[in-house]
Amino acid sequence: MDAKPPSRRRSRSGRLLTQHAFVGEKSAPTSGGRFALIIGFILLLSGRFPLSRVFSGLDLDARWPLFITLVLVCGFWFAVRRPSATPMLPPASLVWFLLWSGWLIVSSAWSSPAVNVFAQIEDVVLLVGVVLVVDWIFRHSDSESIAVIWWFLWAAALVYFVAAIASGPGDGPSGRFSAFGSGPNVFVRIMALGVVSSFALSLRRRRLRVLMIFAPIFGVGALLSGSRGGVLAVVVAFVIMLIPLVRRFGVVRCMVVGSLSIGAFALFLRLLSSSLLASLYDRYVVQPLVEGDTSLRDFLAEQAWTMFTENLWTGAGVGSFASDLSYLGEGYHAHNLVLSTLAETGIVGGGLLAVTLCSFVVSLFRLQRHSTDVLFLLMGAFVILVASMFSGDYYDTRFAWVLLVLSVTLVRREACVPLGSNTSPAILPAQYPRRENSGGSCA
Repeated sequence: MDAKPPSRRRSRSGRLLTQHAFVGEKSAPTSGGRFALIIGFILLLSGRFPLSRVFSGLDLDARWPLFITLVLVCGFWFAVRRPSATPMLPPASLVWFLLWSGWLIVSSAWSSPAVNVFAQIEDVVLLVGVVLVVDWIFRHSDSESIAVIWWFLWAAALVYFVAAIASGPGDGPSGRFSAFGSGPNVFVRIMALGVVSSFALSLRRRRLRVLMIFAPIFGVGALLSGSRGGVLAVVVAFVIMLIPLVRRFGVVRCMVVGSLSIGAFALFLRLLSSSLLASLYDRYVVQPLVEGDTSLRDFLAEQAWTMFTENLWTGAGVGSFASDLSYLGEGYHAHNLVLSTLAETGIVGGGLLAVTLCSFVVSLFRLQRHSTDVLFLLMGAFVILVASMFSGDYYDTRFAWVLLVLSVTLVRREACVPLGSNTSPAILPAQYPRRENSGGSCA
């Protein structure tokens, strides 16, 4: 006879027993997992920063101490906790992500001799490491740990916005804003994630509706960055997610929220000085549409395609594109994730990237209707992925991969939680019943 599913009565004792059985909250404090998540996202937020700038003679990237701290915190948390059920397995999409990342490392074997292979491998290893560790933390944490992520992204965007306004526009005729030396293209991504997290928090809890006002504020911050690709990425991500959002919240609610947000965005724009508005008009209208300025993106795309056609199957090796254009100065990589992959790893690498992205998409179709958290995790991932078509390198896609993995994990949880259940398991036993039409297994 098949085992009966656990009782889901709403009595206080029954609720405590169910939560204890599936989450293990009574035997393992959740604060450790949330603290580890915060460290993980601090690592995601941090970029390349040699400690030699602060400590003379210490030739070490600041990301390594953060990563080691993250691993130690996870190890301590794992040692003291006693989960009462088997945790979820990693999503299968991670296998394809690892294959793509591994091929990037393998391609360093035939990179140009002028390439700093160690730096390229270091970026890929840290990218893979932070994705795997954050995924492990999230799968072993309670379901409300997603709120920690939203609050972190919102707070980070607020800090960066205040710092950018305090420091003022940067040098140059465009006067682009940034903060903490991260550069405008990084700043716009943080502002974009701030927009997403503001909507996510305000739509998760009625008492947090006031946070929605920060979405247009961060939107203005994104505009002040002067990153045309980043601003376009925000627009494209909202367009892509429009139908799922309408299905989730309804046409009327989406129209009201959208109208209020656009109105507030226009109001905040009017608060800017006339000189700043003129600079924004020149950056977003005159330069691309009248003068045809593309910030060399067309030239870089042409060079990347040429490198791909000359090294069709295996590419020229990771880091080779920037090395070949080093005569132009630093930072002249392809600024396009797809073209970078094709140029440096060939059809093999491009195919692995395509299969990786498709595997995530397939995993997300396990449910016909997704929760608020899943929708906004996907929106954040789309923002970073689209932005990576205009700027950045492999490591700059780290937020996209983490948000994709977390969204798949949440979908797998929702597929295992019956409709109407008052439990939110982070750790799920195999016999727990799946939601109808979810597809796949809960493990």
